[in-house]
Amino acid sequence: MQLYNAFIKIFLRRLPSIIAYFVIFVVIAFIMGSSGEQQAGFEATKLRVAVFDMDDTESSRALIKFISDNHKLVGGLDDREQTIQDNLYYGIIDYAITIDKGFEQKLEAEEFDGLITTCKSQGSYGATFLDGQLEQYFKLISVRISSGDDAPQACIRANALSRSHVKVKTAESSGSGISKFGYFTQYLAYIFICVTIMGVTPCLMRLSSEDLRKRVLCAPVSPASRTLQMALGSFTVIGGIWLAFMAAAAAAYGGEMFTKNGMLCMLNSLCYILMAAGISLVVSQFDVSDNVLSMISNVISLGMSFLCGVFVPQQYLGSGVLKAAHALPAYWYVRANDMLCGFSDQPFSGSLYITCIGVQLGFAAALFTAAGVIGARKKR
Repeated sequence: MQLYNAFIKIFLRRLPSIIAYFVIFVVIAFIMGSSGEQQAGFEATKLRVAVFDMDDTESSRALIKFISDNHKLVGGLDDREQTIQDNLYYGIIDYAITIDKGFEQKLEAEEFDGLITTCKSQGSYGATFLDGQLEQYFKLISVRISSGDDAPQACIRANALSRSHVKVKTAESSGSGISKFGYFTQYLAYIFICVTIMGVTPCLMRLSSEDLRKRVLCAPVSPASRTLQMALGSFTVIGGIWLAFMAAAAAAYGGEMFTKNGMLCMLNSLCYILMAAGISLVVSQFDVSDNVLSMISNVISLGMSFLCGVFVPQQYLGSGVLKAAHALPAYWYVRANDMLCGFSDQPFSGSLYITCIGVQLGFAAALFTAAGVIGARKKR
């Protein structure tokens, strides 16, 4: 097992750089998983609003009531333009509304231009949100006046309608229970390519160099034993990398990964890292420097990640991109992971999962075969 021992020694010499890659990528995966796991929700923004009522009618008071129900009123301010601008600049208020004289009369006449004068901070998302609320409020008033209500009554009913809410219940998918671990495994599609190429390929390239290859040929080691020892060394390193990431996930997510779906995610990632090992084996057949090797790993990992739905969910990718992604193994890895973790509308299907696993293993077998063919041609 001298060749196997030499493989492990070469890998151990590169271990510090591999550990650096491991730590960086694990941190990235944890950060992405934590940010992605946050529950989607919505909470209305409450702005600090100053209102100056120049009309002082029942309708204008109804508008002030509508604003106070949704935002915080700030009183005791001067209505001069310079004062309003100063208060906006220093953040005392976020929005200023002046209800112009004749507000109620214009509503009665169904004239909705020039009802109010607003002053707000430019580029404020909250101010834009309030603009939309006011627009919707005046549309409700317009509908009520068209139905025969007078202006005060229309304003009162618009207030009541604006306070009505629809109760929405979010149904959780079957995969939502392992969402954190699911996000972690999603980004392994990017990480495994980088780590395997930077960890395994240099060892294979070193043992395949001209000097070492001639020494091995002179040694009493059969070609079959030589191939077996190099394969055993590669799978030892690949298995160690996979176990290291699974151990990090187990430490972070505990029992989440040992559910049924979690175990299927682990199997999916194991098949994918075997495919990544095939890529490493093919790349090792070419004599390239470490800088070129780093470039190759980034091109392959980032290219498949963007095209196959690692960084951008598959449901947001165009049909043309998805058709092209079918020819890449990362697409099938991500599709299986999405289905298991509830990241897509696709319910769990055993046949589809087996298909995804089979395609990844097929890619791995094709890459191993291609590496063998390239190696045989190089020897000849």
